[in-house]
Amino acid sequence: MNNMENGYNSYGSSRVSKFWVTIFSFIPGAGHMYLGLMKKGLQFMVLFFGVLAIGSVLNTESAAFIISSIVWFYSFFDCYHSRKKVERGEEITEEDLFIETSLYKLNPKHIGAGLVILGGILLFQRIIDKLIQLQLISIDIYVIRSFLAPLVLIGLGLYILKKTKIKEN
Repeated sequence: MNNMENGYNSYGSSRVSKFWVTIFSFIPGAGHMYLGLMKKGLQFMVLFFGVLAIGSVLNTESAAFIISSIVWFYSFFDCYHSRKKVERGEEITEEDLFIETSLYKLNPKHIGAGLVILGGILLFQRIIDKLIQLQLISIDIYVIRSFLAPLVLIGLGLYILKKTKIKEN
């Protein structure tokens, strides 16, 4: 199989700089992109920065920090091992990390539900911020936000469990 069919551009070990791979690997996905693994690099970047962004929006920064740290280490060492494979002249195939990257294969109902939930959380946070700013209510916004994300996750989990139970019957 041709390397270009897999998305891997075979540079050969003489064109892959250990220095630049190491430097780029500090940014999740950038080292993979330098090695020609664009799909894998983009997935690492979206996963890493997406976790940080969603954690910031949902006020769950501590959980986002832990998850993004795991993604960072996995990306760093995967890039290191990919560079070793390139140096040995092995063929590298690009595969999906954890998620299906083709939007055509994803269920539109799940995408829609996710967008509605995220939009609802953002709208709720904006309304509460405005009410506090106008001094119409006086509650600790951090308390509301810290309870909101777990409640949404519990509700989503119950919905998924109910849906899978119906499919089993």
